[in-house]
Amino acid sequence: MGSGKSTIGPKVAKILEMDFVDLDDEIEAREGLPIPDIFSKFGEGHFRQVERRLLDELSFGRKSVVVALGGGTLTVTANLHLVKERGVLLYLKTVPSEIFERVKRRNDRPMLFNNEGKTTNDVDLLERIESLLGEREANYLQADLVVTTTGRSSDDNAKEVVARLKGLLP
Repeated sequence: MGSGKSTIGPKVAKILEMDFVDLDDEIEAREGLPIPDIFSKFGEGHFRQVERRLLDELSFGRKSVVVALGGGTLTVTANLHLVKERGVLLYLKTVPSEIFERVKRRNDRPMLFNNEGKTTNDVDLLERIESLLGEREANYLQADLVVTTTGRSSDDNAKEVVARLKGLLP
């Protein structure tokens, strides 16, 4: 979350002449609701089920697609295995302080809300980002490629991703 997937992904897809899909956008389109509403009305479990079905659909038999996963997609071990089995997994590694700057004024990140479903103060928000990253990083580090995006432009990051992917793609 906030690492640049939705910004860098389309640029990478364009350079590689592939389709681009943002998994969160697809979930919202299928469910007809924004993600915070899906979480509040149906819970995270329902969201993860929809996410899994879509990930399976997107990765089955398609070779020319760049998919931006949600920040929590890889918390489901089966998703991690599916992505690694059917594609190349890329981790856009970003320090928590930069993620904080990118997401601090957004209200569409339910995993950053407090227990009452509200956005929180800056100190608590940064702590939440650090906590989520700490919980998830072991899964992220199983990626085939890790690109550090901190302090770099999205164009530079996209060029590095493409250069590094070209060595892995058929």
